[in-house]
Amino acid sequence: MSFYNLHVHSLYSYKDALPSPLEIAKKNKEMGLNHFTITDHGSVGSWIAGFQAAEELEMQFIPGIEIYLENQDKTNKKQRYHHITAIAKNQIGLKNLIKLYNNSYIKWSKKITPKNILLENHEGIILLSGCISGEPAYWLMNQQDDKVRNMLQEYKNVFKDDFYIELQYHGLTLDSPISEKEVYFKLQQFAKELNIQCVATTDSHYLNKEDSLEHSLYKYIHYKDFTGKDYKYDYKKNTIEPAFNGSGYYMQTEQEAWGYIKNITQDYSAITNSELIVNKCEKTHFPEAKPLKDMYNELHSL
Repeated sequence: MSFYNLHVHSLYSYKDALPSPLEIAKKNKEMGLNHFTITDHGSVGSWIAGFQAAEELEMQFIPGIEIYLENQDKTNKKQRYHHITAIAKNQIGLKNLIKLYNNSYIKWSKKITPKNILLENHEGIILLSGCISGEPAYWLMNQQDDKVRNMLQEYKNVFKDDFYIELQYHGLTLDSPISEKEVYFKLQQFAKELNIQCVATTDSHYLNKEDSLEHSLYKYIHYKDFTGKDYKYDYKKNTIEPAFNGSGYYMQTEQEAWGYIKNITQDYSAITNSELIVNKCEKTHFPEAKPLKDMYNELHSL
């Protein structure tokens, strides 16, 4: 069995990640893998380049999105959405992800998708529960365990065996009554109770471990004027404070992924389930655009 990075960001995760789709494909090829996935923030912008890279390198591209899921907590006006990871199992799933993406801009604005719409368009989609910014972690950190149990059961009822609890470990410092480890310990308890499989992911934003410095500089350059935050530079060590909380946001090998994830689980199936998910995924293609019969009126109607 091999480990596949299923939660991966490319430069199409605007102002957040470094590698191009071709670089991601080549990195997977170097690791001896014939499939690769990209799950950018609320975007399918990488997909055409992903399919082109797959054709060039004779690989299979599995398209995905990190969906911005509408926050159900109406008492929290600051946090409008959660993250949840979705990948296309087949061509129907690809079309449903495109539909969700298009409607998140056209109907609901600012890339946010209501949960009921996600559930209505679930066919052909493999859903992972999300990172520490996901809905389950949000409610656990707000000590609403019953909400988490009900939510996970709802996803399980709809997506069946194509719903997985996503496990990550980055050594985070959380502003929360419970720690990162406690969040994932509780999620695994729910997984056992509800008969849901877990899968390890890395939330990669750059290719290699040593790219962390470059990634931090990239983030600070993009956001300095917006946040007013200056990075902390250590002249003696020639290092800067990382832009991300914790570590491990790179394309990891099986051994590296286990080195992180064993901090929160001793169940190696979290690693091997990544390959089981990949093996579920059929080869897909990007739909060809159809010419407009009446360009002026059809564009005007949008």
